[in-house]
Amino acid sequence: MTCSELFTFIGAPKEPIAIPSANTWDGLEDEVGFAYPIEFKSFLNTYGEGFLGSYIRLCNPAVSGSRRLSKAFYDDFFNYASEPFKECLGESTKLYPEKEGWILFGKTLDRTQLLWEPKKNGPWTIIVSDVTDCERYDLSFNDFIYRCLSHELGNSYLMRSNLFTEPFFSRLIPGSDLKLEDD
Repeated sequence: MTCSELFTFIGAPKEPIAIPSANTWDGLEDEVGFAYPIEFKSFLNTYGEGFLGSYIRLCNPAVSGSRRLSKAFYDDFFNYASEPFKECLGESTKLYPEKEGWILFGKTLDRTQLLWEPKKNGPWTIIVSDVTDCERYDLSFNDFIYRCLSHELGNSYLMRSNLFTEPFFSRLIPGSDLKLEDD
């Protein structure tokens, strides 16, 4: 699925905030030592900060605070989550900044992590994990998001939550009338 097909399915963004600049992406990628998937960058460059299907919130380099993508963000996540992941999913489970470690790119409202397993050749595998279990998807970012929003991930943990609702992208904080504000 192309970016334009996904964007047509989701609908045009309304008052986007926290749109990363090219300089922001370049600085982040220099800092962390890898390039993010183009589809992910294109999504954030179009929609910015918000919730997908009232359930998923993507990490973003253009926000402030604990969700801002940075080397410090990944170091904090590693320090917090590395041992629980290894205890539950096995010692071979690695998180970035470990070599070939999984890279966090989003979370759900119930704290399920969305990660990539980087590969040298080919698209990165998407991993959905609540730390006690994980599901793997060999899908592009766009295909994964489309399948989540259209309820086409089969018997996935994400589909059992049944929380993906329209509007497919919103700045409203789920369960409230509060709107995310630009930092």
